[in-house]
Amino acid sequence: MKVIDKLRRAHEQGRQAWSFEYFPPKTQQGVLNLYDRLERMYALAPEFIDVTWGAGGTTADLTMDICHVAQAVYGLETCMHLTCTNMPRDKIDAALKQARDIGIQNILALRGDPPRGQAEWTACDNGFAYAVDLVKYIREVHGDWFCIGVAGYPEGHLENPDKEADLRHLKAKIDAGADYIVTQMFYDVDLFLNWVRRCRAIVCRGKISALPWSDQPLAPESRTIASLLAQLNARGCLTINSQPPVNGAPSTDAVHGWGPRGGYVYQKAYLEVFVSPQVLDALANRLATTPDAEFVSFHAINRAGDLRTNEADPNSPNAVTWGVFPGKEIVQPTIVDLTSFMAWKDEAFELWTQWRNVYPASSPAYTNIDRVASDWYLVTIVHNDFHQPESVLVNLLLAAAADVDGVPVEKTPSIVEDLLASEPASVPEVASSTPSSPPAANGIKKSASGAPAETAVAPAIEPASRPATAASKATTNGVATKLSTVSACSPAAPAVTAVSS
Repeated sequence: MKVIDKLRRAHEQGRQAWSFEYFPPKTQQGVLNLYDRLERMYALAPEFIDVTWGAGGTTADLTMDICHVAQAVYGLETCMHLTCTNMPRDKIDAALKQARDIGIQNILALRGDPPRGQAEWTACDNGFAYAVDLVKYIREVHGDWFCIGVAGYPEGHLENPDKEADLRHLKAKIDAGADYIVTQMFYDVDLFLNWVRRCRAIVCRGKISALPWSDQPLAPESRTIASLLAQLNARGCLTINSQPPVNGAPSTDAVHGWGPRGGYVYQKAYLEVFVSPQVLDALANRLATTPDAEFVSFHAINRAGDLRTNEADPNSPNAVTWGVFPGKEIVQPTIVDLTSFMAWKDEAFELWTQWRNVYPASSPAYTNIDRVASDWYLVTIVHNDFHQPESVLVNLLLAAAADVDGVPVEKTPSIVEDLLASEPASVPEVASSTPSSPPAANGIKKSASGAPAETAVAPAIEPASRPATAASKATTNGVATKLSTVSACSPAAPAVTAVSS
């Protein structure tokens, strides 16, 4: 049986899973002692065991023998290590063929350490330089027959001081076809838990062009606040609609402008998000205790119709976009309106149902989407002082999320900066220097539809947990993160196996 299937089953059953790792003994007596211990340790019911691999296959025969005996004689699911060290492709082929022949279905693919006496690691002729290359090769040659594990480094790889680069390398291994991650030894549990959050964020990130509540890509205006929205999504506030504040931008502005020439446009910072009940409680508490709370207003509602608001008169419309043009009265094309918000609520939650039904009822994706749709709240929040930057509103939500999960705001994973820096060349240009349509938003009254939009970025969320990372902006029809464990992260988000003392 594949290790990933055993880990998923343990997760679904809500129980802890563990494994044992063995080094091939150097003597025949050591081998006999090991077999005796295998029989006794079987009673401890590990999910699997794994057996290490000597550099250049120096323990290949013994590793194979131990794997075969453990699985065939003692009934222990076995994972065989396989390294790149001094292993040309023909040796890799032979090892994988033999593993298949004896029924070993699980491989831990590693680059490996330098051979004894060698200071630095170097690739051999016709071999692989990195674990990602080995993972790719196994998938190319053997398809899905093997379950592949890879290494992760909560404290950082000894040869790489850049921990963010470590995560990018880890993502490359997952994208290449790895199923689960085994970490190095660690002693700091908080460090490990933070690494898991960052790991899931970057590993489960995928690039998409549309989302369930938006059949178009995103508007160019989204790029101006994309990194802020990414932080919100990283902390579990799933953005579906937003706009930055604008204070007198020319109506011909390529990003924010709309209406006839010679005018000026204004807008308040606005966010529409899905949040958990706990985050909503924390947000309401912060608004009740924050000195400038009078400038922030919100409506929140869940699928069952439980409405929460901090407005004295919730039925009073709130203009969030307006323009001043030559020879015209002030134009207010976009207002937050409770009646429209209530009507949009039904459509918004129905989209979750439609999205959920894409997946089998027994899948983690179905369960997770259904849980969010049933429990979470749709929230619209406005900062009524349009002189204040978007970050003020974002930081308020980030602080509420931090009140719930206990992770300081400053430790929000910054895993999208490299992506954002690499995208501009592929982003469509604004179509006209004289925009004619004001921004549009779900759940608020508007007089014109939104402008064409651009590209979204969204991750998957692993089952029964807060989302890992990030999306972009939504002046047109909204944006949020993917909540499926089967969409942005290959067939399923990779499991993470902790190794501690």
